[in-house]
Parts: sequence; structure tokens; C-alpha cells
Amino acid sequence: MDLNPATRYKKRHVLPGGVVGGPGKPKNSDSFFFPGLHHLAVLQKHGLTIWDGLTLSRFVSHPFLALVTADFVELARLVGTVGHSGKSGCRLYCPRKGRRKPGAPQYYPALLKPDGYEAVGCDHGDVQWPSILSAFTAESAVARYCENLQVVENSRLQKEHKANRLETGIVKPSIFLGLPERHRLGIPIINPGDNMHLPCLNITDLYFSLWRDQMDCDRSDDIATWDWVVLTGDVWKEHGKEVAAATPYIPGSFDRPPRNPAEKINKKYYRRYCKGVRAMRIIMQLDITMKDIEEANSLFTEFCTEFEELYIQRLTSRLHFARQSMHVPGHMAHEVRRRGPGGIYSQWVIERTIGNLGEEIRQHSNASSFLTSMIQRKTWTHSQLEHMMLVIGTVLCLRVTVLVVLCPPPAESAALTAYLSSQAVTQAHCDSVIRWARLRLPNGQTARSVWSEGDTPIKQLRASRHVKIATATGTSSAPRTSRMAEVLYFALLEVNSREEAVAVLVRKFDKPDFRVYVKSFKTYWTARKQGDEGIACISVKDIESVVMLAPDVHISHGEDYWYLMEKPGLQVASVVLGPSANVEMT
Repeated sequence: MDLNPATRYKKRHVLPGGVVGGPGKPKNSDSFFFPGLHHLAVLQKHGLTIWDGLTLSRFVSHPFLALVTADFVELARLVGTVGHSGKSGCRLYCPRKGRRKPGAPQYYPALLKPDGYEAVGCDHGDVQWPSILSAFTAESAVARYCENLQVVENSRLQKEHKANRLETGIVKPSIFLGLPERHRLGIPIINPGDNMHLPCLNITDLYFSLWRDQMDCDRSDDIATWDWVVLTGDVWKEHGKEVAAATPYIPGSFDRPPRNPAEKINKKYYRRYCKGVRAMRIIMQLDITMKDIEEANSLFTEFCTEFEELYIQRLTSRLHFARQSMHVPGHMAHEVRRRGPGGIYSQWVIERTIGNLGEEIRQHSNASSFLTSMIQRKTWTHSQLEHMMLVIGTVLCLRVTVLVVLCPPPAESAALTAYLSSQAVTQAHCDSVIRWARLRLPNGQTARSVWSEGDTPIKQLRASRHVKIATATGTSSAPRTSRMAEVLYFALLEVNSREEAVAVLVRKFDKPDFRVYVKSFKTYWTARKQGDEGIACISVKDIESVVMLAPDVHISHGEDYWYLMEKPGLQVASVVLGPSANVEMT
């Protein structure tokens, strides 16, 4: 954790400690973790003597166990708590108690008490997020866990243990309690929130189940009253056509095409959903200000509460709509304040590592043994190579296909001249310019241009010529803002006796439609594409990322409007996948 995330999560720095054989889940997970944790406990207690070749001295290291991450199901096994259906099912161990349907064993994390609700042990009144967060701190969670664990351990009979387990949410002592307290975080705060499965799988599954009429309907409920079911029949087919129509405008670096963000833009269900999207985008940033945290916290708490108001509507028959995936977001902003941006400790790293190891399996008849031996070799090899490897960042231009333009059009020539003048070039005039087709960005994306893509039919493309650029605000101290633009071509210009890579941008986009942008809580960006007046010349250093911009058929205003999508979790992906150290122009 004392290394920069861009270094820490590179493949060569991820050293697996062991393999749990499959294909079935282990009956006793602790038996697999014990050998590794026993070794760690010895090092924490007695220290590890290390020779520092730089200072020619020895020092003693006591490893600190900072985080234990897993998906929700496996985490309950590691910590020894009940699962998501328990009465105290919050993975962060907040004091909120769940509610169950009368006569049913499963509990749901519903904050609002249903009308006419009577269920022994969970018929408490409404619970508001401010009261939960004000009574929940890391210290209080650890103290409450230790106190409740004592209650469970003191159970004398099986019946008493069952009752205590229900009330406390603790099944057994965690194996991590065996590590020295001063060299680990407390239980259960050693477990961070799930910043991978939650936004990518759990929340999306819940909403699509509701919108597409795939959620179970209680016998006492009437599906005809579900006015949020809109993505069915012809609407769903039309929706699919719009997704397919947008695909050519989505850069290849975005992987699979997403859903159309314009669907039901003015409906209450969509606007409430946008609150969660906006808050999740903030949480997935690697740079988050206190102002961002406050905004995310406000949006998340409203998002979770309004979900119950809109969908459950205080009906006992709909309690099963309430899931832990609609409770945990209420904690996420506070977790960022306590631990830092969620993207740097999410499960992306272990999931990526699993994929990397799976690709290298060559002996499928005994995969577990093969993985174990392979991990041992890799760990030893990596530890040796780390003393010899030095990563050097360079700027590299690869000449593939270029075109010399003797007389650029007036608008382009004016933009080039203005740029050279801003760089204090004595003779700021362009009689010719060498065009380049594409640029490899430090985040691993490849930005292309109108010049390289313009002659190809749009249906045969995954267009990558739209970019997000940083623009100056007029004062050197003020933070720069972002604008969207379409790359005309890239070029190498001589600036003060040295070649400098610049990007010529054509048809800058206006600022987003303010009305739509505000109504969607800053999640739906749509703007008009400018004409020749929008042509500008900027440094490649001002390009932040490749984005998708597709024609907006829903909000056209009779003009050339386009809507925006950025690659979700791009900062996190750049850290985990290992961005290129080079800036390449071809």
C-alpha cells in the first residue's frame, strides 16, 4: 500500500500466495488460509530481516495486513459472519437490522417499514441514512463486533447459539483474529467495500430485473401495478436497435457496447437511477476531493432511500426487492474518506490475476498442482527481477503512413498559426504540415482521426476519433476544464528548434445541454457539434482520453447534437492492466 497504484497493481508485482483447489467450494476455507496466515503471523511477531543494498544496512520489517477483499459470499466465510440474507447482513457491520416477510426466514435490508407490517423481531420503525452513518464508525464497528463475538462464544446450547447468531450476525471467530492486533486492521473493518461486483453486476442485475419484468412477483402483489416495467416487447426491440446503431461510434478500447443512456430521460425512474450513476462515477475516480465525497454521499443516500419509495412502496409483498446491493452504496462515500478511492483496493486485481493464471494452465488434468508450482516459480523469478528492472517512460513516434499537405485549408492554417504564436515561435506561419493518422495515449487507448477513418463507412468502424481534452480557464492557478472534440489529424510541428507533437481538432463540441445535464444529475451529456469556428490546435498532452460521441436522435433540437459516453472505470483499468509508458504517434 506504500507504492503508487500504477506500480502496485502491475502484473509483475502481484504475487499469489496460494491456490484453493476446485472445482467445488471448500467445506472449511480456514484450512486453506491457515498455512499462509501462520507464516504471516510469524513474520509479524518476530520480523523479517532484510538487507538494503542501497544503504548497505539491515532492517527488520513487520508486514502489516491492511485489507482482505473478496466478493460478498466468500467474505462472509472469511470473516465468520452471516451472508446477505441474515438479519445483520451488512458486510461493513453497521447496526441496521433487516426485515423479513411474515413466516419466511430470509431478511431484507429495507429501511422503510411497510404499511401494516407485523413481524416479530424486525417491526422497528423507519430507519434513515443519517442516523445509520452518525452511529457507525470504524471504531464502533470493531468494538461491537468484539462484544457480540463474546456473546456468541459464550453460548452454552445449540439453540442459544442459533439465537445469538441471528441477533449478532456472527457465526464463528474469524481466522484473521489470530494475527497480532498491532499488525492488522480490526475485524470487520479490514474488509473494504466491493467496488467491482457492486456497480458492474449487482446493481445492474437488480434494475434490469425490475425494468424487464424478470423479478419474482409475490402472490399478494399485482404485476399490473409495476409501472416501471418499460423495457419489454417492442420497446426492448427498439432499444436493441439503438444500441446496434451506436456501436460503430464506440471505440474498440471500450470493449462491449453499453445501453442507450437516453432512454426515458424525463421519467422519474430514470432520473432517480441517474443519481446512483453519478455517485458511482465519482467513487470510481482515482482523484476525489472532499467536495466530491460530499456530493457522492448525498446522492447515494437519496439513491438508496428513493429506491424503496419508488419500487417497494412500503409493501410487504415487495420486500424481496431490497438487496444488500442497495444498502452498501450508502456506506461507500464514507469508506472513501476512511480508506481512499475505492478503485485502488477493489477486486479488479484478483479477478485479473485469476484470468492471467488461467491463461497459463497447460496441465488441465491436475490444474491445482500445476498452478501451485507455477506460482512458486513466478514469485521467486519476480523477486529476482525486481532488483534489475527499470521502467523508462519515452515518447516514440513510429512512421507508418504520412501525408504532406502543402497548403492547409484556411481554418486549419489559422488554428496552426495561432498555436505556434502561443508558443512564442518567431515565424508563426504554416505553409505545409505533415499529417499523422493516430496516437497511442499513456492510458493505453489509441486515438485516431478523421483523416484515417473518414473514407471508411461508419458501419465498418469502431470510431476512435472523438477525444476529451483539457482546456485552460484563463488563469494559471485555476483548474482546467474538459471539452469534447473530434480529431482531424495529428502532426509534428517544429516549436523552438524541436519537434513537438500536436493534435489538430476540427468541429469542437459546445458545452452540454444544461437542462438535460442537470436533470440527469450530470450523467447525460449531449451537445452540438461546431463547424469551422470550432477548429483549434492543441498539444497532445491536453488529450485526456478517447470517448464515444454518437448522433443523438432523442434530443436533436433540429441541429447536429451528439451524446457522450466515457469508458467506465478507465482510471482503474489503466492501473490494473498496466498502461503503456510510451506515447506513440503513427
